[in-house]
Amino acid sequence: MHFQRWQKLKAKMVDGIIYVSFNPATSEKLLENITVPVVFMDRKIKKRENMGSVLIDKFSAMKDVAAYIAGKGCRQPAYITADISISPSKERYEGFVEGLEENGISFNKRMHYAGTFSVETGQIGAMTLLQRNPEIDCIVCGNDLMAIGAVSVCEKLGKKIPEDIKIMELLTGKYKKGQPYPEGSRATHQADKQINNLLTDENLAIVDELSKVADDLGTNVAILSLAWILKHPEISCVIAGASKPSQLENNLKAVDLEIPDDAMERIEKILGFQRFERHVG
Repeated sequence: MHFQRWQKLKAKMVDGIIYVSFNPATSEKLLENITVPVVFMDRKIKKRENMGSVLIDKFSAMKDVAAYIAGKGCRQPAYITADISISPSKERYEGFVEGLEENGISFNKRMHYAGTFSVETGQIGAMTLLQRNPEIDCIVCGNDLMAIGAVSVCEKLGKKIPEDIKIMELLTGKYKKGQPYPEGSRATHQADKQINNLLTDENLAIVDELSKVADDLGTNVAILSLAWILKHPEISCVIAGASKPSQLENNLKAVDLEIPDDAMERIEKILGFQRFERHVG
């Protein structure tokens, strides 16, 4: 099938290929008769004159993840990922384990579950791991979909997030005062850098204060912000952007969040909010 597709591409005078594949070994075999340059995205391959690859330093990234959760007090972390026979997953796993060891945590292999990058794997993995190891205090997931599955299981088991257990997925990264913008975030790749105009120290300090209110209510700033907007009777509809399923799942929780009056007063004081009213007649 791949070779037939290549023949069609060749007929269109294609002189190079950027190849995305979960199984580079199979792909290399299928492409062995192709002579034009081929670049594999994020996959290690055997050296060939016309083939190369562009890689991400997943090992170091996962060491940072391990250091982060250790800093949050997690001592019994679990890890849900894809098949570690695939090079990217293997690098992540090894980086995670080494990062934990550097922070004085010995990773128990029984805390690891491998599957596919899907909600189902997150669900099955979380249920399996928590039944096997009830002492787990943090689950690191390979992507957003896995995290959604893990969160649903934790909620089903009556575990509060993040009080009872923390869930971390690898694509998160928020803007923090005094810290560089996360690589790959909109602040780093938007052509007009319009979001950067909002990331002032003053605004980030406000976010820090709102985070404290959100923590007290057992939620996060995104949910709190949407719930605060919905609290105002003059607003009939909220249009919220979401680029990932996890963001949509998160946003929808705002519908059920009750904000007490004292918390509303704290929020409005932090924001310097003053209600505008116009009386006609």
